[in-house]
Amino acid sequence: GGQPSVDNGTTVRSVGLHTVGAVTQVAGSEKLWRVERERYRVAFSGQIDESNPVQLHSIEVPVGQTLRFRLSTGSSSQAKGLWVFRDDGALGDADLIKKWSSYAEPFDNEQVLAEGRYILAVSGASTSTADVLLGSSNFAYQINGGYSLQVEQLPAWTPSTASNGGYGLQGMLVDLDASEDAGQLYTVV
Repeated sequence: GGQPSVDNGTTVRSVGLHTVGAVTQVAGSEKLWRVERERYRVAFSGQIDESNPVQLHSIEVPVGQTLRFRLSTGSSSQAKGLWVFRDDGALGDADLIKKWSSYAEPFDNEQVLAEGRYILAVSGASTSTADVLLGSSNFAYQINGGYSLQVEQLPAWTPSTASNGGYGLQGMLVDLDASEDAGQLYTVV
């Protein structure tokens, strides 16, 4: 569906909300502007060893979106494990959304998460989910060192490149009624 922009005009469709991160004028042009949207990003680092075999990190996802999880230890000889749990205040087996394990360096995975709070756990890849929940593992040696974890929103929107060279407002969402925060959003075409 959509809303006509004017009588017999172009039909536009609301596709979501993106916060504008930057607006910059294109060099050499008075009429072209590059509009970039802000993306959700968080980063963590930690140490896995026998005294800290499981590390937990908390995130809050502001809106439902596809996220990329990138875990790096600096070595492809280390078996890395990453767990994503719903944070409902009482962490348990039923809160597990996803578990990944890999030797890849770094390893990237994607997951759609709804708005809400989540707990991320990092440990050796062979660690069981039950042991992660207890904060213990006999597999800390699989990482045995520092790691970094980045979580970022995948780019779901890019400016149109067909008619404006990748610049301008095509593809952006606008609220035509700024008198209320929950107004209908329209895509600039």
